[in-house]
Amino acid sequence: MCADGFSLMKDARREAWAVEDISVYRQNLCAVSCLRVLVCGSIGYGGLSTMKKVQSFLGRRGFSVIDQTAAWMDYSGVEDFRGKRDLVELIVKRDLKAVKEADVVVAVCEASSFGTAVEMFVAKQMGKRVVLFSRKPVRSPWPVKFSDRSAISMRDLLKILSGFATSSDG
Repeated sequence: MCADGFSLMKDARREAWAVEDISVYRQNLCAVSCLRVLVCGSIGYGGLSTMKKVQSFLGRRGFSVIDQTAAWMDYSGVEDFRGKRDLVELIVKRDLKAVKEADVVVAVCEASSFGTAVEMFVAKQMGKRVVLFSRKPVRSPWPVKFSDRSAISMRDLLKILSGFATSSDG
């Protein structure tokens, strides 16, 4: 075979691989964008900024992020919820609705949160996947028990969620 024929064959193979890679990328992108992810965490104890960073990170990578804080106020400044029944009802109702809508719950567990614990429990009861995310040590067995996987970095989280998105049962 002449050099030109060999070169053309290599180019054709390379082009076929590129087309295959693009096809796989498109399939993965579609799977990722179809995966509805809820990021929950401690709002009352300073975790809102981390939640927002995780939401933004996942959104930029094509995930469909459910933002339960988008349509209402940041309640991180509320010192005591007693006597604020209407606000309590609004928050709990909205958060539980978000859990129901999600395919996967990412629980940011860098600070304690009663709400996050309940959201994890409810998600598991509904058969949802739960990923514990914390760059810090997790000093309680409870979030570990009620999660399917754990991530200690954004990269780990992306890998786990991408795996969920492309798996047949995900």
